[in-house]
Amino acid sequence: MKNLTAVQNVVERKLNRQAARSLSMKNNAQAIIALAEAAASNPSAIDDIIDLANAISMDAEDLKTDLGSAVNAIADIHTLRIASNA
Repeated sequence: MKNLTAVQNVVERKLNRQAARSLSMKNNAQAIIALAEAAASNPSAIDDIIDLANAISMDAEDLKTDLGSAVNAIADIHTLRIASNA
C-alpha cells in the first residue's frame, strides 16, 4: 500500500487537473452561448456549437472518471490513517 504522502499527492494532482478541466468546460459553454446568439447570421456556427458541445461532453466524462479515482485515493488515505493508528 502506498504511503500517506504519495496518496495525498495523487489526490492533489487529480483535483487540480479537474479544476482546470471544469474551467475549460465553463469557457466552452460560454462560447456555445455566444455562437448560438450569432447562429442566425453565421450558418457555420452550428458546426462550432456541435464541436464545443462534444468537447464539453468528453471533459465531463474525464471529470467523472478522475473524480472517482480521487474518491478512491481519499479512501486509501483513510485506510492508511486507520492502519497507522492501530
